[in-house]
Parts: sequence; C-alpha cells; structure tokens
Amino acid sequence: MAAYGIGFYFNQALCTAFALGYLVHIASDLMTSEGVSLFSPLSKHHVRGFIKTGGALEYVFLVMLCAAIGLQAIRFY
Repeated sequence: MAAYGIGFYFNQALCTAFALGYLVHIASDLMTSEGVSLFSPLSKHHVRGFIKTGGALEYVFLVMLCAAIGLQAIRFY
C-alpha cells in the first residue's frame, strides 16, 4: 500500500494508523445500503450492505467501533 511506502519518510506508526483507518472506512461503507463500487472504473459491480445510512444501526455500529478503539488505546498505553 502507498501508506507503507510513505512510511519510509514519515513515522511508520502514523502510516499504519492511516492505512487501518482507510480500510475500516471502506469496510463500513460496504455495510451501508448505499454501498461501494470496489473496483471502479474497472468494474461496474456495486457492493451493498444492510445498514441504512443515518439509521440507528449505523450509530450502534459507530459506538461499538469507537469503544473498541478506545479500549485498545487504553491497553496500548
């Protein structure tokens, strides 16, 4: 990934955090009903999930994700 190539010039931990954040963002977009075109413009295939954007389930998922990140941050320090 490009983030690891940039890691040679910048802080490796920062680049890893950026790459993970990007992947989590794409994964969460895959779960929404609006979906994502993963291989655009090479493919017209559109992947859609079951969570309505702006719905209650999206906020539940967000709170659980933030809690998991917070617990990992506490454990890391």
